[in-house]
Amino acid sequence: MKKERVLNLIKNVLIHEGRVVFVYAHGSFVGGKSFRDIDIGVYDNIFIRTLMISITSLLIP
Repeated sequence: MKKERVLNLIKNVLIHEGRVVFVYAHGSFVGGKSFRDIDIGVYDNIFIRTLMISITSLLIP
């Protein structure tokens, strides 16, 4: 299967998730000519919200 097709399949699944902020592919899938697995990072708005609360609590005495 071609990489572009794989990325489109992943995108079509994740696009229906209301919580996903962004997704990125990394590892041999991106850099290599062939691949056996796919490494993706998914950032959702729950993680972002938690991170923002943590940063805010550090900034406000």
